Amino acid sequence: MRRTRSSLGALVVITLLIWAFGLTTGVLIGRVARDPRPQAAPLVAQIRQLGELHTARCSFRDMVEHKSFRPVPRWARSIPGAEDLARSVTANEVLVSAEGVVEAGIDLRRIGEEDVTEASTAGGRVLRVRLPRASVYPAEVRLQVERHRPGLFWRDANIVPDAEEEVRRRFTQAALRTGILEAAERNAVQALSRLQFASAATVEFHF
Repeated sequence: MRRTRSSLGALVVITLLIWAFGLTTGVLIGRVARDPRPQAAPLVAQIRQLGELHTARCSFRDMVEHKSFRPVPRWARSIPGAEDLARSVTANEVLVSAEGVVEAGIDLRRIGEEDVTEASTAGGRVLRVRLPRASVYPAEVRLQVERHRPGLFWRDANIVPDAEEEVRRRFTQAALRTGILEAAERNAVQALSRLQFASAATVEFHF
């Protein structure tokens, strides 16, 4: 009688364990089925397709004078007045009127899955995307030569291209001083926040 009672007790315990395991497994499977977590990969792919996003633009207009001259040969540097003489006979001058634009933006192709984090809020799940910092694109300029004076004994064939490069440098520096990078990042967040992405979660952007 004791052996029969012991076997029956073991059978009841095993049955309860199997039932508990099945219940737990069913709950977990049910949770996975009802809880589709938003994935970062599809969202990243959508954002990358947008490519480079230009979000800030500055326009400029200016008159720029650019000069060049041939340096004194090393052997003549110790001769009094040699440098002044070299300047006077090789000096080239050009005056240009310039206008152009400088743009800034972000390269969304640099975003990876590691830039996406998930958070739970009272309103539901949120995917937070960290954006790459903004950068300035090369300035686009147009020049009009107003005055060109070549040197007496040397004509600088590159003086106009050099003046154009100087204009690009000035316009870029002016754009940075006006805060074009900050404006580009601010506008990028606003522009991306207005887009609709195929995600089960709310998408937020930050730097």
